[in-house]
Amino acid sequence: MSKTLNKAEDLFTIIPPESLVSNDKFLQMVIYSRTVDLTLNVMYVVCKARGNPSNINIGNSDCIQHYHSITVEKDKVQQAKEYGEGKFSILSCSPALELGQNQNQVKLIVIMGAMDPSISYQLSGKAGCDGHSGLIVYFVRCKMPKSPNNASEIVTTLMTNQDQMHVFRLTSCCLRVAYAVNTLKNKKGN
Repeated sequence: MSKTLNKAEDLFTIIPPESLVSNDKFLQMVIYSRTVDLTLNVMYVVCKARGNPSNINIGNSDCIQHYHSITVEKDKVQQAKEYGEGKFSILSCSPALELGQNQNQVKLIVIMGAMDPSISYQLSGKAGCDGHSGLIVYFVRCKMPKSPNNASEIVTTLMTNQDQMHVFRLTSCCLRVAYAVNTLKNKKGN
Protein backbone atom coordinates (compact mmCIF):
# COMPACT_ATOMS: atom_id res chain seq x y z
CA MET A 1 0.00 0.00 0.00
CA SER A 2 1.23 3.44 -0.77
CA LYS A 3 -1.69 5.34 0.84
CA THR A 4 -3.27 5.03 4.27
CA LEU A 5 -5.66 2.12 4.72
CA ASN A 6 -8.43 4.26 6.24
CA LYS A 7 -8.76 6.35 3.09
CA ALA A 8 -8.76 3.33 0.72
CA GLU A 9 -7.10 5.46 -1.98
CA ASP A 10 -4.98 2.55 -3.24
CA LEU A 11 -8.15 1.36 -4.96
CA PHE A 12 -7.55 4.07 -7.58
CA THR A 13 -4.88 1.74 -9.00
CA ILE A 14 -7.36 -1.04 -9.85
CA ILE A 15 -10.65 0.76 -10.60
CA PRO A 16 -10.96 2.16 -14.16
CA PRO A 17 -13.14 5.17 -15.02
CA GLU A 18 -16.63 4.53 -16.36
CA SER A 19 -15.58 6.11 -19.67
CA LEU A 20 -13.33 3.06 -20.24
CA VAL A 21 -15.53 0.29 -18.79
CA SER A 22 -19.28 0.72 -18.38
CA ASN A 23 -20.98 -0.54 -15.21
CA ASP A 24 -22.73 -3.36 -17.07
CA LYS A 25 -19.36 -4.59 -18.45
CA PHE A 26 -17.42 -4.21 -15.19
CA LEU A 27 -16.27 -7.46 -13.62
CA GLN A 28 -17.97 -8.75 -10.49
CA MET A 29 -15.93 -7.62 -7.48
CA VAL A 30 -16.23 -7.87 -3.70
CA ILE A 31 -14.21 -5.49 -1.53
CA TYR A 32 -13.94 -6.60 2.10
CA SER A 33 -13.17 -4.03 4.81
CA ARG A 34 -13.07 -4.39 8.58
CA THR A 35 -15.20 -1.40 9.58
CA VAL A 36 -18.40 0.35 8.53
CA ASP A 37 -16.45 3.58 7.95
CA LEU A 38 -14.01 1.82 5.65
CA THR A 39 -16.83 0.24 3.59
CA LEU A 40 -18.15 3.77 3.02
CA ASN A 41 -14.67 5.13 2.20
CA VAL A 42 -14.29 2.31 -0.32
CA MET A 43 -17.59 3.33 -1.92
CA TYR A 44 -16.46 6.95 -2.14
CA VAL A 45 -13.11 6.04 -3.73
CA VAL A 46 -14.76 3.68 -6.24
CA CYS A 47 -17.35 6.32 -7.22
CA LYS A 48 -14.59 8.93 -7.56
CA ALA A 49 -12.38 6.58 -9.61
CA ARG A 50 -15.32 5.81 -11.89
CA GLY A 51 -15.77 9.56 -12.43
CA ASN A 52 -19.02 9.83 -10.46
CA PRO A 53 -18.21 10.92 -6.87
CA SER A 54 -21.83 11.95 -6.21
CA ASN A 55 -23.02 8.37 -6.85
CA ILE A 56 -22.13 7.47 -3.26
CA ASN A 57 -25.51 9.02 -2.38
CA ILE A 58 -27.41 6.63 -4.67
CA GLY A 59 -28.68 3.71 -2.59
CA ASN A 60 -29.35 1.42 -5.56
CA SER A 61 -26.37 2.22 -7.79
CA ASP A 62 -25.68 -0.17 -10.67
CA CYS A 63 -21.96 0.17 -9.92
CA ILE A 64 -21.41 -0.26 -6.17
CA GLN A 65 -23.46 -1.00 -3.07
CA HIS A 66 -22.42 -1.85 0.46
CA TYR A 67 -23.31 -4.20 3.28
CA HIS A 68 -21.97 -4.43 6.82
CA SER A 69 -22.78 -6.47 9.89
CA ILE A 70 -25.03 -3.87 11.54
CA THR A 71 -27.70 -4.14 8.84
CA VAL A 72 -30.45 -6.71 9.22
CA GLU A 73 -30.48 -10.27 7.85
CA LYS A 74 -33.16 -9.35 5.30
CA ASP A 75 -30.77 -6.77 3.79
CA LYS A 76 -28.01 -9.39 3.62
CA VAL A 77 -30.23 -11.78 1.69
CA GLN A 78 -31.45 -9.00 -0.62
CA GLN A 79 -27.90 -7.74 -1.33
CA ALA A 80 -26.65 -11.25 -2.11
CA LYS A 81 -29.65 -11.87 -4.40
CA GLU A 82 -29.24 -8.60 -6.33
CA TYR A 83 -25.49 -9.07 -6.60
CA GLY A 84 -26.01 -12.61 -7.90
CA GLU A 85 -28.47 -11.28 -10.49
CA GLY A 86 -25.86 -8.76 -11.67
CA LYS A 87 -27.84 -5.65 -10.70
CA PHE A 88 -24.56 -4.06 -9.58
CA SER A 89 -20.90 -4.95 -10.12
CA ILE A 90 -19.07 -4.07 -6.92
CA LEU A 91 -20.01 -4.85 -3.35
CA SER A 92 -18.21 -3.11 -0.49
CA CYS A 93 -18.82 -5.09 2.67
CA SER A 94 -17.49 -6.38 5.96
CA PRO A 95 -16.38 -10.03 6.30
CA ALA A 96 -19.79 -10.78 7.85
CA LEU A 97 -21.31 -11.12 4.37
CA GLU A 98 -18.92 -13.87 3.15
CA LEU A 99 -20.30 -13.49 -0.37
CA GLY A 100 -17.23 -14.76 -2.21
CA GLN A 101 -17.81 -18.23 -0.80
CA ASN A 102 -20.90 -18.98 -2.83
CA GLN A 103 -20.94 -16.70 -5.86
CA ASN A 104 -19.16 -18.20 -8.87
CA GLN A 105 -19.35 -14.98 -10.88
CA VAL A 106 -17.00 -13.13 -8.48
CA LYS A 107 -13.82 -12.45 -10.46
CA LEU A 108 -11.97 -10.12 -8.11
CA ILE A 109 -11.85 -10.09 -4.34
CA VAL A 110 -10.11 -7.21 -2.62
CA ILE A 111 -9.26 -7.43 1.08
CA MET A 112 -8.49 -4.11 2.74
CA GLY A 113 -6.05 -4.66 5.62
CA ALA A 114 -4.48 -7.71 7.21
CA MET A 115 -6.89 -10.37 8.43
CA ASP A 116 -6.43 -13.77 10.00
CA PRO A 117 -5.29 -16.22 7.26
CA SER A 118 -8.19 -18.60 7.89
CA ILE A 119 -10.70 -15.76 7.42
CA SER A 120 -8.86 -14.57 4.31
CA TYR A 121 -9.03 -18.04 2.80
CA GLN A 122 -12.76 -18.23 3.49
CA LEU A 123 -13.37 -14.80 2.00
CA SER A 124 -11.48 -15.71 -1.17
CA GLY A 125 -14.08 -18.42 -1.72
CA LYS A 126 -14.80 -19.34 -5.31
CA ALA A 127 -13.04 -16.48 -7.11
CA GLY A 128 -11.76 -18.07 -10.27
CA CYS A 129 -12.92 -21.58 -9.31
CA ASP A 130 -15.41 -21.78 -12.20
CA GLY A 131 -12.63 -22.39 -14.71
CA HIS A 132 -12.20 -18.70 -15.49
CA SER A 133 -9.59 -16.34 -14.13
CA GLY A 134 -10.04 -14.94 -10.65
CA LEU A 135 -7.88 -12.67 -8.56
CA ILE A 136 -7.54 -11.86 -4.89
CA VAL A 137 -5.83 -8.58 -3.98
CA TYR A 138 -4.67 -7.64 -0.50
CA PHE A 139 -4.05 -4.05 0.44
CA VAL A 140 -1.92 -4.15 3.59
CA ARG A 141 0.69 -1.85 5.05
CA CYS A 142 4.24 -2.77 4.07
CA LYS A 143 5.70 -1.65 7.37
CA MET A 144 3.88 -1.98 10.66
CA PRO A 145 5.08 -0.65 14.00
CA LYS A 146 5.97 -3.29 16.62
CA SER A 147 5.72 -6.03 13.98
CA PRO A 148 8.30 -7.92 11.94
CA ASN A 149 9.08 -6.03 8.76
CA ASN A 150 11.38 -8.60 7.18
CA ALA A 151 10.34 -12.19 6.42
CA SER A 152 13.59 -13.56 7.86
CA GLU A 153 12.55 -12.18 11.27
CA ILE A 154 9.62 -14.59 11.55
CA VAL A 155 10.48 -17.81 9.72
CA THR A 156 10.22 -20.57 12.30
CA THR A 157 9.30 -24.24 12.27
CA LEU A 158 5.95 -23.57 13.95
CA MET A 159 4.18 -20.40 12.87
CA THR A 160 1.03 -18.93 14.38
CA ASN A 161 -1.76 -17.42 12.28
CA GLN A 162 -0.34 -13.98 13.14
CA ASP A 163 3.11 -15.05 11.88
CA GLN A 164 1.55 -16.36 8.66
CA MET A 165 -0.27 -13.07 8.09
CA HIS A 166 3.01 -11.19 8.48
CA VAL A 167 4.67 -13.53 5.95
CA PHE A 168 1.82 -12.94 3.47
CA ARG A 169 2.20 -9.20 4.03
CA LEU A 170 5.95 -9.29 3.41
CA THR A 171 6.23 -11.63 0.45
CA SER A 172 4.67 -11.81 -2.98
CA CYS A 173 3.07 -15.21 -3.28
CA CYS A 174 -0.01 -16.94 -4.62
CA LEU A 175 -2.17 -17.42 -1.53
CA ARG A 176 -3.92 -20.54 -2.87
CA VAL A 177 -0.52 -22.21 -3.29
CA ALA A 178 0.62 -20.99 0.13
CA TYR A 179 -2.53 -22.35 1.79
CA ALA A 180 -2.22 -25.66 -0.06
CA VAL A 181 1.43 -26.08 0.97
CA ASN A 182 0.57 -25.20 4.57
CA THR A 183 -2.33 -27.68 4.61
CA LEU A 184 -0.14 -30.42 3.12
CA LYS A 185 2.61 -29.67 5.65
CA ASN A 186 0.13 -29.86 8.56
CA LYS A 187 -1.32 -33.17 7.30
CA LYS A 188 2.15 -34.71 7.22
CA GLY A 189 2.86 -33.38 10.69
CA ASN A 190 6.05 -31.56 9.66
